[in-house]
Amino acid sequence: MTMSKKIIAKKTKNLDIYGAAPIPWSRALKQLDAGTGGTYWLATTNPDGRPHVAAVGALWVDGRIYFTSVSGGALTAEYSAPSAGPPPWNLYVVRPTTAFGVATAEPSGATRWQF
Repeated sequence: MTMSKKIIAKKTKNLDIYGAAPIPWSRALKQLDAGTGGTYWLATTNPDGRPHVAAVGALWVDGRIYFTSVSGGALTAEYSAPSAGPPPWNLYVVRPTTAFGVATAEPSGATRWQF
């Protein structure tokens, strides 16, 4: 059993306004564990508390999201790593506390999970 199997959604909120049932965490986890990588939306706050969202190319491994970045340690880069140039690369790892899912195939739905 991988670590990602141990990540259990402790709180689920249905965000679908059309009456679809909440998306089970097991459905999202199955896609994450497929290991295809892709674009993740990383939400942070600036030092003054304003929200900031950036798309990052990332990979889900053992219940954590890994991504790289350049440009002074910022979470954005002109190109996706490692094609943005030679090392050194900053590797970031995040273990999510909250995740949002929107289904792009039937059954539809939108859900927030908290871990």
